[in-house]
Amino acid sequence: MSGPSCGGTAIKIHGFGFKPFNERIDSKDGRPANKLFLRYLDETTKEVIAHSKQLKLDDYTNEIINVLSEPQPVGTKALFQISLNDEDWINVKPPGAEHSFVYYESPHITGITPSFGPLKSKTSKTMTISGTNFVCQDPPCKDVKVRFGNPPLNAIYETGELMDDGTIRCKIPMYTKPDVLPV
Repeated sequence: MSGPSCGGTAIKIHGFGFKPFNERIDSKDGRPANKLFLRYLDETTKEVIAHSKQLKLDDYTNEIINVLSEPQPVGTKALFQISLNDEDWINVKPPGAEHSFVYYESPHITGITPSFGPLKSKTSKTMTISGTNFVCQDPPCKDVKVRFGNPPLNAIYETGELMDDGTIRCKIPMYTKPDVLPV
């Protein structure tokens, strides 16, 4: 998996046992004892590059962890690790891979045509996004995602087509009210 160096890429980690003690209550404060921590290591140096943070209970189920990538320098190969106690860490990476995530140079949008779209339109309209660094990091790039709005609450994702390293074409999303959406 890969994402821009500015961070903010939605990451979904699949597994089992992320909430092993659902019924256990911590006697100190009366809150659930379930705790799950995530940190990033530099795959090359094995140094911690994003210190451990406790995930919110809403960020994971027993089988799925949902997080957003942290900002890191271009070219960083991060190895995700999880822990139930903030001491014993388990590597999280695809089978056969040395790392979990690679950071690339963030895309930069320089233009959007048209710069507005219809409200609740019954017909599908497309837009062209111009810019730099629209580079495919994980070929074959059939599912380029264009985000309209800010995650997690106000984001709409549309599948786009990477025309070249400076152009993406995608459908204009339907939105329920007049608004300005960051792309």
